[in-house]
Amino acid sequence: MTDSEPIEAQSMLEAILQSAVGAIITIDTKGSIQTVNPATVRLFGYSESEMIGRNVKMLMPEPHRERHDGYLAHHMATGERKIIGIGRDVEGQRKDGSLFPMHLSVSAFEVQGVHFFAGIVHDLSARSRLQEEVNHQSALFQVVFDHVPEPLVITDLKRRILRVNPAAERVFGYDAGELIDQSTAVLYEVPTDFDQAVHAFVNLEGDGEQHQQRCREEGQVGERERQRERPGTWTPRLHRAEAGG
Repeated sequence: MTDSEPIEAQSMLEAILQSAVGAIITIDTKGSIQTVNPATVRLFGYSESEMIGRNVKMLMPEPHRERHDGYLAHHMATGERKIIGIGRDVEGQRKDGSLFPMHLSVSAFEVQGVHFFAGIVHDLSARSRLQEEVNHQSALFQVVFDHVPEPLVITDLKRRILRVNPAAERVFGYDAGELIDQSTAVLYEVPTDFDQAVHAFVNLEGDGEQHQQRCREEGQVGERERQRERPGTWTPRLHRAEAGG
């Protein structure tokens, strides 16, 4: 090993810290911040000099801020790990006071017999916004599903009922709980009607895809598609639940 190797390794470690996407913070056993990387500055809005030497709880909202020193003291006294080596989703607090969701991973290490902790922080704001959008779209779907006047029945590929709207409950006379997990066959008065409906649906799916492919190849999508009739001329007899039973 040459004298230059440790210096090279140190330079490499420093380059990794400086370029890391996640915020990396090291603290001592009292919670005092020892080092931060540029991502920490960008994420929390403090300059490096504003953080070094201060307690890391400055980056936390209540009630974690008040309890943090106790967590550290408890770990040092008992060795019990509540977050160290595990990681969890928590909230961070920026210099401007705004809160944001983050994932915090903490590890413990020693340097020349002195204990330190390193925390790696990943901002989860984008994931949180995506979840909010999913929740919004789900709520919008539920409103439309519940208030559309036509009966709607959602099934899986085996025709097992997964969901019905209030209009379907009114038309068929069943409560939703009576239909969930049942075959859609219960909605047909004559079992053979159900079999015909399944057969027609399967043919419609298969033939429809083949027909559209032919039309695309021949450049005739449109008029031919509008003129195509659904297979079968029979009308299935749907079954309503008997009143009171």
